[in-house]
Amino acid sequence: MSQVVIVGGGFSGTLTALQIAKRSPETKIIIVDSATRLGRGLAYSPPSETFKLNVRADAMGAFPEEPHDFFQWLTANGYSATATDFVPRLWFGHYLQDLLAKYSKRISTVAGTVVGLSLLAAERWSVELRDGSEILADGVVLALGNLERREFQGCDTESMFLNPYRKESYRGIEHFQELFIIGAGLTAIDFILEAEAAGFTGRYTVLSRHGRLPLPHPLKGSATSFEVSPGTSLRKLASSVIKHARELDSSQPVIDALRPKIQTLWASFSVREKRQFLRHLKPFWEVHRHRVPRGHSEVLSELEERGRLIRHAGRIQTVQKLSNRSVLSWQSGSEVRSLEVDAIALCAGPEGAVTKSNNPLITSLLREGRLVPGPLQLGASVQPLPGDPPLQLIGPLQRESLWEITAVRELRAEAVKVADALIRDLGRESPRERAL
Repeated sequence: MSQVVIVGGGFSGTLTALQIAKRSPETKIIIVDSATRLGRGLAYSPPSETFKLNVRADAMGAFPEEPHDFFQWLTANGYSATATDFVPRLWFGHYLQDLLAKYSKRISTVAGTVVGLSLLAAERWSVELRDGSEILADGVVLALGNLERREFQGCDTESMFLNPYRKESYRGIEHFQELFIIGAGLTAIDFILEAEAAGFTGRYTVLSRHGRLPLPHPLKGSATSFEVSPGTSLRKLASSVIKHARELDSSQPVIDALRPKIQTLWASFSVREKRQFLRHLKPFWEVHRHRVPRGHSEVLSELEERGRLIRHAGRIQTVQKLSNRSVLSWQSGSEVRSLEVDAIALCAGPEGAVTKSNNPLITSLLREGRLVPGPLQLGASVQPLPGDPPLQLIGPLQRESLWEITAVRELRAEAVKVADALIRDLGRESPRERAL
């Protein structure tokens, strides 16, 4: 019987474990994670039920062949929801934990932090934990999730900024008058809604490169066809998307039609084209692609109308901590503005540069050459050395090669690919076995 260790028990690790369990009954699976939120990760263990999914319940199933499974689970377990509701993320976390429980005889868990991998003479991995213990594995899957930013603008993130996904960030927030939010994506919206629920009545100032908030989901779904020739250049693709969106008077059907093709297109772009996309088009892609429930959008619009939410387009210049407050400045066009606030929430997305991580496993794998950072600083790729047992990577660190790999739809499909590749590699004879 083969034994596989999955490093990371969030969404990516959980899905991969489930897919291996479904496909290979003879394989024993061990998930190693330092957190108590196994199966939920950061995304599905938020501070409260205010944090909602931004995809309707009937499309959130954990398996590609069963997209309605989550909604069916909600119904079977007495949750009050319709198929088109945007339900609390906590509920989805409970669903993932329930799926893990169904395979508890095949999937076991270990609480701990993996600090390194060593190659044994028997051509197995020794998975080394911080407490000095080790787990033997015939194959390893790295499901490390998003990397947290350790610093931003030269400031230590832990001491300078509020973390939107920690309960303590909202304690006493009802006494504040000025909050500054760096970033205007889904995380920023999560923070605003939770701050409202916690009793904040002051003003939000939101800064992002473009100053735009994510678009709301349409009331009714719409569809269109969008053909893209293999090898299409980024410039031609962008022109085609704009033209098609204008013809339909809506970008959303075009983005939805393009989404299944985006990983293939991303792989075909040159590094130069990818950099151009990140510099010029990324903000617009994210506004149109990562949409929010319409109710959330209405709350934000009301806050803007009442003068409690102000948006700026620009870039942070300086951030400084005062005794009980913070002061920051930002460049907006040719103008430099500054503001003194009660607190700053960092909602600018995860760290992409693996070389900045203090994760001991990442540091070790980089040093050994088994993990290779990408030129775009979006993530990394695994590069097993000759004689290494199977080693796979899944999750947000794949953005370097796949770009769209943070949502359920893409991750559940990738979990199938990773599970299949791992099982295939486990079934092959090792170089040592072939020599005998």
